[in-house]
Amino acid sequence: MQLLKLTTLVLLFGNGGCSFQLVDQNGRTITSENQEGLLLYNGGTVCDDFFDSNDNAGIAVCKEMGYDTLSSRRSGTIWSSRQNSYSITLDNVQCPSPDWSSCSYIDHHRSCGHHEDVFLTCRGVCSPGQQRSSGVCTQCPSNTYKPEIGIQRCLQCPAGSTSERGSKGCCGNGKFWRGIACVNCLAGTYKSNEMTSCLSCPVGSTSTAGSDNCLCGAGRFWNESMCSNCTAGTYKAENMVSCVSCPENSTSIAGSDDCSCKDGTYWSGTTCNSCSAGT
Repeated sequence: MQLLKLTTLVLLFGNGGCSFQLVDQNGRTITSENQEGLLLYNGGTVCDDFFDSNDNAGIAVCKEMGYDTLSSRRSGTIWSSRQNSYSITLDNVQCPSPDWSSCSYIDHHRSCGHHEDVFLTCRGVCSPGQQRSSGVCTQCPSNTYKPEIGIQRCLQCPAGSTSERGSKGCCGNGKFWRGIACVNCLAGTYKSNEMTSCLSCPVGSTSTAGSDNCLCGAGRFWNESMCSNCTAGTYKAENMVSCVSCPENSTSIAGSDDCSCKDGTYWSGTTCNSCSAGT
């Protein structure tokens, strides 16, 4: 029977399914290194025909699962009840080199039994905040994270949170990831949901710790990432958060911290009051 060439491989922690994975005696997926597991391909076991001729196939498969290389391999009836719960889905794996692109296989079996099932121990995994890409550990992209050591892929941050490159977790407004937890941005900095790190407030503004915006000076308001002048006809005093419309019979120019009252009245801080008799 003609051997088929593998064309597409979707990893366990990739999009939409799996090809290779290691499971323990209870059928749980193994993601740590140096732990022997039963090798599965598309949910079934792998026959050792040709697989055990050298280490190339074992190394290639370990690398496809996100490890550095093979630590050990063997075959046989080791967890009989667990092995018998699967069908055999891969046979005659032959790899001229320790790279899966060089391998050929049959995606069913002709005469294998579970006494020929392949067991692998792989080693070399990526640290938290990293995933394997082109054979090396690289930082998780911005707005993704990976909390544990292992072969897992970086995960997308939940809605309403962000992360910097190489993050182990994602954080919401006014917080950033440091070591093992989200902590407040420092006073004088800010971070909104679309941002991946805390930024310094612009000149003339400030913030308290854990802020998602900055507090602008008198006559100015926070406009997404900068302080802008209040529009004409509005004002903002130093202790106010936003610009407010001038009261009736008063007005202001852009960037004002108070309003100009009509003749015979004066500004009291929030309203125009009538001048006293004789003034």
